[in-house]
Amino acid sequence: MAGHASADVVRINALTVGGTFAITPRTPGREASRVSSLAIADGATVDLTDNRLVIDYAGPSPID
Repeated sequence: MAGHASADVVRINALTVGGTFAITPRTPGREASRVSSLAIADGATVDLTDNRLVIDYAGPSPID
């Protein structure tokens, strides 16, 4: 997604951010957002504010 977009909760397989993406401030009890993959382009931003985002991927850890 390019430009500016926002959502209350994200539940999709792949999220690609090419501009600015924000998850709006959460209300107590709302579940975490969940994606299987996340790609953020150079210069793009993801604003989680006070929210949780789980990247639920398959395969070996990318952190090792």
